[in-house]
Amino acid sequence: MHLIPDTWSHFHMLVSVFPLVGLIFVLGFYVTAIATNNEPAKRICLLALGLLGVIAIPTYMSGDSSIAELMKNAPVTQDPGTPDRVFYHSGWGYAALVLLVATGIAAFVNLYRFPKGKHLSQNAIHLVLGLSLATLFFMMIVGELGWVIGHR
Repeated sequence: MHLIPDTWSHFHMLVSVFPLVGLIFVLGFYVTAIATNNEPAKRICLLALGLLGVIAIPTYMSGDSSIAELMKNAPVTQDPGTPDRVFYHSGWGYAALVLLVATGIAAFVNLYRFPKGKHLSQNAIHLVLGLSLATLFFMMIVGELGWVIGHR
């Protein structure tokens, strides 16, 4: 078992787990904080969502590098469906990245606009929740498309 990635593809697989799994956990805590009207927990979740937006950047960079590396691999390029799967994965990945970064920006803006002591706006809370759910949906599609690439 290789714990230290030796190629961009391995690094991409390792680093891409954090935004998806982190989003699932943070979204669970965020929904619970909204349901219980727990203001400090909402703020912590907003901070975590903002950090997930930042973590998406290494995933994007490693993905671009792994595409170039993957297309140089002769057995991969001989399979006629692999280039299409790679580009579907990267296209959906770009959309998920944009949504995750938008979620992170919205979370940071909400923290900035409503400092400690002021209650968070319900519209802002629901905006971040909606963006998070859309991001989760897109990331699940990206993960499935990436799984197909890696397990053929």
